[in-house]
Parts: sequence; C-alpha cells; structure tokens
Amino acid sequence: MGSHDHHGHHHHDHAGHGHDHGHDHGSGHAHVHAPANFGTAFAIGISLNTALVVAEAIYGYIGNSTALLADAGHNLSDVLGLVVAWCASIAARRAPSGRFTYGFRASTILAALANAVFLLVATGAIGWEAILRLR
Repeated sequence: MGSHDHHGHHHHDHAGHGHDHGHDHGSGHAHVHAPANFGTAFAIGISLNTALVVAEAIYGYIGNSTALLADAGHNLSDVLGLVVAWCASIAARRAPSGRFTYGFRASTILAALANAVFLLVATGAIGWEAILRLR
C-alpha cells in the first residue's frame, strides 16, 4: 500500500473486503476527530450573527452610518454563508444512491462558491452605496 498519511485519510466503508490502514494507536499521540454534527454550532452562530445584523442595520439607519450599514451587509453575507454551509454539511452526509453515486459531498464545494458570491454581492452593494454618498 505504500506510505499512508495517518491524518489526511478519508473514512470509507470496508464492508466486503478487509485491509488495514496501518494505524499505530500505540504511537503516543491521540487521534482526534471533529464531531459528526455541527448543528448546534451552526444554530448558535446563525442566531448571534442575525441579532448583530439586525442591531447594526437599525442603528446604522437611525444614525445614517455607512460604516454600520456596510458591516451589517457583510455580516448578512456571513449569515447566508453559514446557512448554506449548514445545509451543505447535512447534504454531504447523505448516503450515495443509484443516481448520485458519490452522494452529495460536492455540496460543500458549492456552498463555498455560494459564500464567495455572497461576499462579492455585499462588497458590490457597499461600494455602490459609498459611490452614491460621495456624489
């Protein structure tokens, strides 16, 4: 099998065939894995960021503050990115099917692309508003 990167491997099903990845669990270091579900972390992050967006938007509007409104727009794109990432993490755990032979693992890459688009749209809106105010 050649050399194997112990920490960079992907988990896959070994049903029907047996082979060993050569894990040396007696090597004196812990093999730690992230939790299988980040639902609570996503929910807390989305809730806190949404409250921040609402507060910044309200006070930015009241105070006619471009800085607060711009930050509210940026944080809104963060909230949308978190929602899309949460949905993608759920979809990525779905089992493969006859039509989707790799499952929905690519959804995480599409979520990253969507997050980049959200940031570009927010940046464009902030830039547009700044140009209008400079006039």
